[in-house]
Amino acid sequence: MARANREVPAGVIQHLMWHGIREPGLLLDEKDFRYFLAQMTKLSRCFNITLYAYCLLHTHVHMLAEPADDKLPVFMQRLGHSYATRFNWRYSTRGHVFSERYLPIAVTNDDYLITVSRYIHLNPREAGIVTRPEDYAWSSCRDYLGFRSKALIDTDSVLDHFRSGSQSRNHAIRAYREYLDEHVEGNGLPPIRRAGGVWVYDADALSPVDTGQVDESSKTAGNVAIDLVIHMVDKKWLLLPPSVTHRPGFSLDQRNAALWLARRLTGLTWAELSDRFRTHEVTARIACKRFEKSLAEHARLRELLFDLEQDILNASETA
Repeated sequence: MARANREVPAGVIQHLMWHGIREPGLLLDEKDFRYFLAQMTKLSRCFNITLYAYCLLHTHVHMLAEPADDKLPVFMQRLGHSYATRFNWRYSTRGHVFSERYLPIAVTNDDYLITVSRYIHLNPREAGIVTRPEDYAWSSCRDYLGFRSKALIDTDSVLDHFRSGSQSRNHAIRAYREYLDEHVEGNGLPPIRRAGGVWVYDADALSPVDTGQVDESSKTAGNVAIDLVIHMVDKKWLLLPPSVTHRPGFSLDQRNAALWLARRLTGLTWAELSDRFRTHEVTARIACKRFEKSLAEHARLRELLFDLEQDILNASETA
């Protein structure tokens, strides 16, 4: 009896792990690696799967992939069948090639996306195959660090968190390179848990990610007390008209407004702000970036927020 396809939500990035069953391995020579990589790339396009990272090893493979719809199980089935058929033909064997069904783990926020990409790219170094992750030919690390002229995957979704404003892609590459070189305790991944029928990384166990990125365009010099910023936002928020804070397809988050203003006015670091707002550093950075985008798109909102900023500065001077 055929097994039902795994439940994999559309639009949710998945960390996919797949192990081989045979000795001496799953991918035995360069031809095997090339074939698997070519099939993975071709089928991902066919089934509208966005690939963010991958690593092919002799015994197993890692992929970081996002399905646009419900076709991820079909993509994995086709990829596995294609490779297993060729493997058995080439090596005159029969039966299963993969030890078990692939394991999908949901990557539910940008912290995880960045952390899992590093874990995948460090696999060859941790296995003792290479001393530098970019020296390994069968992972996407070379795409991230600019060694390939035409990347096979989407690298911008991760690298964009390592730059801001007018900073170049090369700046992001250097920052990501430094991130790869940071010391990591264990494998750097949080434990997984079952939630709503799918496996996810445990949100409470992941340490903040420091991208080394500071958006100077969204920060002004100042030493306003963080408590004053939060108090003034709480006090003024109810006075904002609903036409500004809520509209079709747009909802203004009060906490993100306070975070954005605190970043501009207090002089606190991202680490200090994330601790005060009880969030991760990358989450705080992303929230500010998205809030700035909202300000850029809505003139009335921008006017009201800068008026609020001036009220906070005036209150700080008279405190």
